[in-house]
Amino acid sequence: MLKLISWNIAGRLSKLNQQIDYLNSGEFDIICLQEVISKTHSLITENLREYNTISALELGRLPKIGKHKYNLLILSKAELHNNRPSHYIKWSEKYLSGILKYDNQELEVTTMHVPPGSSNGIEKIISIEQFYKNIIHSKNMFKIVCGDWNTPRKEFKNKEIQTWMRTGRESKRWDDGERLLLQKLKHFGIYDSYRVLNGYSKEEFSWYTNRKGLSKGRRYDHIHSSETLDVKKCYYDHTVRENKLSDHSAIISEFNFR
Repeated sequence: MLKLISWNIAGRLSKLNQQIDYLNSGEFDIICLQEVISKTHSLITENLREYNTISALELGRLPKIGKHKYNLLILSKAELHNNRPSHYIKWSEKYLSGILKYDNQELEVTTMHVPPGSSNGIEKIISIEQFYKNIIHSKNMFKIVCGDWNTPRKEFKNKEIQTWMRTGRESKRWDDGERLLLQKLKHFGIYDSYRVLNGYSKEEFSWYTNRKGLSKGRRYDHIHSSETLDVKKCYYDHTVRENKLSDHSAIISEFNFR
């Protein structure tokens, strides 16, 4: 059984020691992190030395300020190699794919941080389209796709979803774009692990927004797995958000090769 965690650590330098303690205690085989800033990058790798590590951007290329300051890391106890995108990605720090080797099997793990549309407009959809193109053109048999995708807006018990579709000429592209990750991956045998195991009757959120005293939950953090993997568990650990280690809950999956 392999255990994977995907977690947006929110660039919180003040909480880094607690975050590292949590990751060290979790007995994870694979760790996928989003919103890793330059000041935390080296500290994470130094304190998780039993893991092999790859990053979306090399540390020296990562800006210290601005909307491109957040990096991605994949850490693995198994042999790990960077799986370079086969197609162009504009926001290169938002997409990271690695090949992990277990016995005679190769597992492709891809983590993504989709730019929020509220502050980046159509760049969110452009990024999703580019991410999706790379995922579906990969020939690996065993795949996991995870991360903070900043979508959907809402899910319903009848399996329908509501995207952040906007009005205007880009409305259809926006709606179609968000559905690429949320719904279209299944056409390539990659399914939402959480929903496969828990159905749609269960409502759970990984991030909350607070406006005018009102709190609204979103399930922004995801793990999707190929049908060639036997997923035994997929669940959220809300304690890391409730204890303010991050503003995101972690999502965890336990699985075997079929």
